[in-house]
Amino acid sequence: MSKRDRSDDPGIRGGEYAECNAPFVDYDEVPDYLAAEVDPAFEDGAYETDGELRYRRAVGDGVPLWKNDGPHDHEGKTRRLSFERRTAFASPRDVTVRNETDETIAATVTVTDGGDGELLLEEGTTVAPDDWQDVPTVDAFGTYDVAIELEDGRRETKSWEVPAPKVEVMDGVTVSITDDKISMSPLVSSYDYERCSSQWDRREPAYRSAEAVPSPGIVSGRASPRVHTTTTRADRFVAIVTVLAGLMAVLAATLDSIAVDVRDD
Repeated sequence: MSKRDRSDDPGIRGGEYAECNAPFVDYDEVPDYLAAEVDPAFEDGAYETDGELRYRRAVGDGVPLWKNDGPHDHEGKTRRLSFERRTAFASPRDVTVRNETDETIAATVTVTDGGDGELLLEEGTTVAPDDWQDVPTVDAFGTYDVAIELEDGRRETKSWEVPAPKVEVMDGVTVSITDDKISMSPLVSSYDYERCSSQWDRREPAYRSAEAVPSPGIVSGRASPRVHTTTTRADRFVAIVTVLAGLMAVLAATLDSIAVDVRDD
């Protein structure tokens, strides 16, 4: 287990952290000051600090880290960070059976493991004309064979890949049944989202540390963060007062000049 004293870190002590809420955060966009927590958490099983975890405040709950070709959920308490590989969706993927005929149909949905052929699900359903039924099937990532068989003996089988979601999400399989044929197609949706790196940049200067590398580009395979010091309410108040004092001085000088001109006339 890795542990490092960072209680005097200025980015922890006084800063406010912009929390990213995206479908995932890619390891390649993780800045060095977060990688300092992520890397030992992967290498040693967990990371602990005497200060406060930056990663916990920078990445929202339920946002997986995409690393080593897969998503990992973080378990971050106040001072301890660990990751666990995500292997399944939170809910099963549906096989949607659509009846495009004029008669009610009875169908059986079968799902088997694409590797060893193990039977995972066999479920019957009845669908009225011009209607559909959703059959919940598998939730684990993997490759499957899905089959649909009608009571008249017609049958169709298709290989079905259910990958871990990243930019695209496998929502299920749609089965369309007509008088002439059975067609099967995967139902895939795409995320429309803002990357974590963009969210952090957009919300600066709240999420930056004086320790950050002062140039854009690639550092150790990661996009380097930009320099930004942590500001406090007191700092902002002093800055506002200073600006107002300057404006008052300019106004006073202008009024004095006007008064002199009036006396001369």
